[in-house]
Amino acid sequence: MDCPICNFKNSPADSVYCTECGAKLVEESPTPQPPQQVQPPMEAPLQPTPSTPPAPSPSPQQVTGVVLKLPDNSVIQIESTPKLIGRAELLTYLRSVQNLDPMIVSRQHFTINQENGKYVIEDGKTTVQEKSSANHTYLNGVDITEKGQKELKNGDVIDVANTVKLTFNIQ
Repeated sequence: MDCPICNFKNSPADSVYCTECGAKLVEESPTPQPPQQVQPPMEAPLQPTPSTPPAPSPSPQQVTGVVLKLPDNSVIQIESTPKLIGRAELLTYLRSVQNLDPMIVSRQHFTINQENGKYVIEDGKTTVQEKSSANHTYLNGVDITEKGQKELKNGDVIDVANTVKLTFNIQ
């Protein structure tokens, strides 16, 4: 291949650069071939297709039981207790909020448990929570971090690290 800069003629055929001056070698483009005529495929005669009714769209699932309702109306179902709530359970919501660092919510933020037919919340060391949250949990505006179990009532607001307000609902 000939170098376009120094006209050196002994560069190997597979070289990208001239071995004499280092200039980039340009491959000669092959002569374009005229396009071939393509015959359109033969179409099969149209046959009636059996009409199937569209599948019904799923109706919104009615969530029953105990839930924590997030500001975007999504819910965290409390199916069994003790239930540990932390960053993983809130991550989808936390990522949807602009300028919010999900790390503000502890990996293990608070625990909900059921005792004697009542639901309680605790932010501290429990059977499933290794330690209290770093940025606190508030129940109806009162800091409950390291203050033992507090009874939950329908409609109570749980504020996670002054970031996410969850509503406790028994449906």
